Amino acid sequence: MASNWTSLPHGRYKIKVDGVVFASQKAAGLGVLVRDAEGKVVGACSKKIMAPLCAVETKAKAFEYGLQFARDLLIQDFILKGNSLVLVNALKEISPPPATIDVVVYNSLSTSHEF
Repeated sequence: MASNWTSLPHGRYKIKVDGVVFASQKAAGLGVLVRDAEGKVVGACSKKIMAPLCAVETKAKAFEYGLQFARDLLIQDFILKGNSLVLVNALKEISPPPATIDVVVYNSLSTSHEF
């Protein structure tokens, strides 16, 4: 399997977040993977939420969960990656988030100011 890992400066981490919707179960899953500058896994976690969230809500919760996990690991210098341009732009404060996730984005921004 090919890897698309690109090295980071020493002391920096990459935090990859993702979420999945289990529509038939009315649940969602969140996942976080943390790698160091060499690509070694230094932390991972997942969580199942028993709520009928849509895809963008699930992705927003994954970003929030990833930031909380980074804070718990005492990681200060990192790149947060996810696959939702809507969320990335909202977290960079380039564009406002959809109303359904504005509270989650606000919580994530609040958490990010702790770093």
